[in-house]
Amino acid sequence: MLKKENKNIKKKINKQKDTIVWLFFIAGLGLFILMFLLFFSWQIIGSNSVQNNVLQKYATGPKVSYEDPLISNAKITYPKVLVDDVRKGDANAKVTIFFYCDLLSPLCKQQQAEIYKLWALYPETELRVVWKGTAATTQGILAQQAAYCANAQGKFWEYQQAVLADQNNIDVKRLEDIAGDQSLVQLVQSEFISCLQEAQMEDKIYQNNIEASDLGIDALPYFFIDNTPYRGFFTYQEIGEIIDSLIK
Repeated sequence: MLKKENKNIKKKINKQKDTIVWLFFIAGLGLFILMFLLFFSWQIIGSNSVQNNVLQKYATGPKVSYEDPLISNAKITYPKVLVDDVRKGDANAKVTIFFYCDLLSPLCKQQQAEIYKLWALYPETELRVVWKGTAATTQGILAQQAAYCANAQGKFWEYQQAVLADQNNIDVKRLEDIAGDQSLVQLVQSEFISCLQEAQMEDKIYQNNIEASDLGIDALPYFFIDNTPYRGFFTYQEIGEIIDSLIK
């Protein structure tokens, strides 16, 4: 009888131990879920904070100064030439093309080749091209900054061609290597590296993106030939017909 009671007591004790173990397990699982939810919420809040900072920079942006004519920072309905814009052609050229493009877009690469053909046909007194470098990806923004850093030394078009020639594997090292290759573009590499690593041209890309957004640009390449918008790829012959109609 005593042995039977001892067995019953042991069963009860074991049952209580199992219950305690399960309670600890459930409590631990609950704590893990709670910590996971808190961590996930923190990640979302942190991500939104970073995004808001970026959006705030886009919303406020750098101060915009215009050449012809002076206008305010309000939203615009057609592009203007900014003081720090890259352009080729006389300020008083008969026709101005505003060219919005991403250096890492294959279609923009093809479009730039068509622009070069136009320069062979029209003198700078007749045609001016204003480059409006835009980008949505990290690599694209980096490439645009590098091109504008080259422009600080008067070598934008040469550097642009070197990037367009091989749009793959773009990173800081490759962009610096292009700047150091004297057969591609003659730059003072130390000045270029300082410009790129210090992100001296970052605001310029934000500025261009803001302008593109204000103008309703939703695809690249995108043109304004004088004040008329043109969306998508155009051959140099098609653009030439438009230019001819405006020159006459």
